[in-house]
Amino acid sequence: MDAGERQIEIDASRTAVLVVDMQNDFMSEGGWFDVRGIDGRWALDLIEPINAGTALARGEGIPVVWLNWGVRADLLNVHPSHRRTIKPDPADPSYAPRMASGKGPVLERGSWGAEIVPGLVVGPDDIHVAKHRYSGFWDNELDSVLRNLDVTTILLCGINLDRCVFATAIDACNAGYDVVLLQDLTGTHSEQYCADASLFLVDRCFGFVSDLPSLAAGLRPPPSTAS
Repeated sequence: MDAGERQIEIDASRTAVLVVDMQNDFMSEGGWFDVRGIDGRWALDLIEPINAGTALARGEGIPVVWLNWGVRADLLNVHPSHRRTIKPDPADPSYAPRMASGKGPVLERGSWGAEIVPGLVVGPDDIHVAKHRYSGFWDNELDSVLRNLDVTTILLCGINLDRCVFATAIDACNAGYDVVLLQDLTGTHSEQYCADASLFLVDRCFGFVSDLPSLAAGLRPPPSTAS
């Protein structure tokens, strides 16, 4: 498949799609971002292409893993410095039991905010993993799940590109996985230069950058030459 100016070859039988943080607290009305004044509706445009990508993967027997924030109710897996980072001022709801919208608890495992946003198609055999760091590989079972599936290549997508997607790409690379970031299936609410820098660094240091059409073309069987 094409990956920028190069072509790469992946083993589909040892590949998984990893979808990061496509959940209510970041995208839906009344969610954590919405209450904080962050408009997450832009990410709704990713629903259709991610559905296309995951459907393509399932058709090829490639497992789909949904990786969402899901913290403990007592926050004992969220260290103090991170709690400070996500509460920049006293009025910020941070990991509040209930927000002004009535929704909550924020990002808690099993809560509405941790659920996959409506519109995304989730297959019956898809795998769900909760995380409580920007990286999806820290202090949870994701690495064990992927190794039990004999996965060596990760097709990475979701939000936010310059935060959790980028952190996950770095740790995946450090753990020995080959990362292919599908740039048309990801994005961020940050400034464009943040996205540009993330794409540059993934391509330069931590993996490859490609897109859904390139993946689809790579999985398509070659035309028959039989007469």
